[in-house]
Amino acid sequence: MRENDQESFRAEVRDAVVVLREAIHRAAVHQDHVHLHTAEVNAALARILVPDLGERLGRSLPHVVAALEAAGKLFLARHSATPYDPTNELVAAVGAYKLLAKVPGVEQPMQIRWIFAALDGREPDTGDEPDDLSNAASTVLAYAMATEDESGLPVALALYRRAIAACPPGHPYRRDILNNYLGALSWWHAERTAEPAEEQEVAKVLDELQQGEADDGDGERAAMRAALVGGVLVEKATRTHDLATFDEAISTLREALAAMPDGTDGKAGFAENLGRAHLNRWLVSRNPDDHAEAVSVLLESVRLTDADDPFRVRRMGFLAHALMAQDSSANKEKVLSVLQEMSEIGPGIRPSTLAMLANSWYLAWIRFKDSALLDTVIDLVKQVGDSERGVPEEERSRRLGDVLWARWAHNRVLSDIDEIIAALGSQLSGMELGDPEALNLLARAMRARWESSGDSVAIEHAAALLSLAVEHAPAGSPGKAMYLNNLASVLLRAGTLSRDRDEIARAVELSREAVAVALADDPGLPMYLHNHSAAHGLMWQVTRERAWLVDGLRLARRAVGATPEDHPDRLGHLSNLGGLLLLLGSHDGDLRLVEEAVTLLAPCADPANASDPAYGMVCIHLAQAFQRLRGTDADDAGLDSRARALFREASHSVPPRTADLVTFRRLWGGEAADAGDWPEAARALTEAIGLLADHLGPRVSRVDQERSLADFSGLATDAAAACLAVGCPEDAVEALEKGRGVLLAQSLRGDDEMRRLDEQHPELARRIEHLRTLLAESRDLAL
Repeated sequence: MRENDQESFRAEVRDAVVVLREAIHRAAVHQDHVHLHTAEVNAALARILVPDLGERLGRSLPHVVAALEAAGKLFLARHSATPYDPTNELVAAVGAYKLLAKVPGVEQPMQIRWIFAALDGREPDTGDEPDDLSNAASTVLAYAMATEDESGLPVALALYRRAIAACPPGHPYRRDILNNYLGALSWWHAERTAEPAEEQEVAKVLDELQQGEADDGDGERAAMRAALVGGVLVEKATRTHDLATFDEAISTLREALAAMPDGTDGKAGFAENLGRAHLNRWLVSRNPDDHAEAVSVLLESVRLTDADDPFRVRRMGFLAHALMAQDSSANKEKVLSVLQEMSEIGPGIRPSTLAMLANSWYLAWIRFKDSALLDTVIDLVKQVGDSERGVPEEERSRRLGDVLWARWAHNRVLSDIDEIIAALGSQLSGMELGDPEALNLLARAMRARWESSGDSVAIEHAAALLSLAVEHAPAGSPGKAMYLNNLASVLLRAGTLSRDRDEIARAVELSREAVAVALADDPGLPMYLHNHSAAHGLMWQVTRERAWLVDGLRLARRAVGATPEDHPDRLGHLSNLGGLLLLLGSHDGDLRLVEEAVTLLAPCADPANASDPAYGMVCIHLAQAFQRLRGTDADDAGLDSRARALFREASHSVPPRTADLVTFRRLWGGEAADAGDWPEAARALTEAIGLLADHLGPRVSRVDQERSLADFSGLATDAAAACLAVGCPEDAVEALEKGRGVLLAQSLRGDDEMRRLDEQHPELARRIEHLRTLLAESRDLAL
């Protein structure tokens, strides 16, 4: 349509909208419905309700919205005032609002609930025409599908039942109405789990339709009926995994599609059902022919779908899933090409479209292990959360948290953890609220924040949240043991820094209780045993009482014995066992235990495990075991070089805590210096200083800061000495200045003094706190 013609049509539609609005106003003022049925009003209505309204208006959304809203309000006004059958007016209003639902960003009217209630509550009339009732049902169903408003589905089903009751067997419309009713039932059941009575209802309708197949002939209408039957059979086969039902569904759909010309309305959807039938049959049979057919038919369904059809994204989604299904033949470029095309047409159409799109990208990330895809997934999940209706906020937050966790695991960017905390924390109005699972998830995020930043406030919150989770979890529930273990684990991790004996003792007791209440088949039992063992090891470090090592070693052996070979935590459990063997062997002078540690850990120090968070500690324990064996019968000329290589490996590992990496690099720097490799020593030690600033973040408590500084005392001078040894005095000065910057940042934090200063000079206190934060957070602290 030319631009001049579009502008002319817009003017006509604007005039038509004015006519309808004035008619509604006059009818209300004069209380006379005649104003709503004049020839002028009918002409204006006809001008608006044309099939290609949006295209003829040049897709001008304000004009489209104004026109359809005016039409909908006219039909509602007629329903309220007309002496004629009001049902048709209600259905016409629903039809106008269904068209309006296709306009992005338009809220559906409040009256739609009232319309549904009026249609559902209307008493059946002996004069009801079956085709009118069926058309009304189809209109309501189309609205429900377009808006994803499930409240319309029961109304549509009730209207279909009344239509069926109005046309007994043999009635010319009965089979068409049964088909439409069957399609509505199938869609309703696809959105939720069907009750047994509803399953029986579907079976009854399906039997009646199949019994009369011989009378259908070979026309287009008969093909449509057969295709609907085939779609129901696909859903049934998918639920039951029955190959014979899949075969019947595929045969029925294939014959129906062959009888339909390409332009047949709905053919693309029936082709989608046939593709899904082949794909789901392949999942059961693993017959490669089914997979090939699924891809071929789904490609055809996409070809048959118009570019602006809202179901196009869904069909492309099934195609992408099919392309990703086979491990050996999935073509990444082809899959991403389909996903990219989906993305260009998906957003802004409907929540289920976005959900399908997000799920497709997520599956692609899982399939191809490409973390770059997660950015797209997270963006889409946020869009879905913003557009969905009827989904609890906590469920949306958890879904977003899942994908943010996935990106965090790959990139270790603290902002992802902070976003998870914000999303999950918004569901808790104070820590006394929330179910145990939500509390546990938020505590997990808090612990991750502490591990990566040294934020001791976060670990305190994690402990408080998990204490509530333990309190709220019912006795004997599977979650009780997990929450007890997680609380013990948080206290254990905090105890590694604080060395607070009471805190560690509580971790020991909580971990013991977790093991005691866990069911024999609890998959978390190996982890509970591991944490109970680790708590014993930490208590030994505080008390130096041998009994703690002995019991810890016994528990560590049980944990490893209970951990499957392919378990993701197995390396950490082996590391803990190896470390306890080394400690007890060194304490007792029993080299057999040290040799056992070497035998256990040597196969684990494999670069294939380098991405595992426990890998660095495995290397450290094994290196220290090699050093312990020097000068013994087991000594050989290569022990020192093997130990140094392991210290180097540990310095490049990815432990969850920044403090651990500082320790690993300092150890490697010392080993490199002992070997005379001063450039490597200087590099490792200066990198450790930079990491230390991250570890001592501005929210770490004063006591913890002082303990950490004590643990790492002398680091800056060691780094400076190494820099001087390689002839780089300027780097030595920079290392000392960085160390001095860390100390200065902490010295500006005197809680009592700052509190008094804040009381007397709040602005000065604010400026000093800001300076302290900058110093603590900066990676380059040279003054």
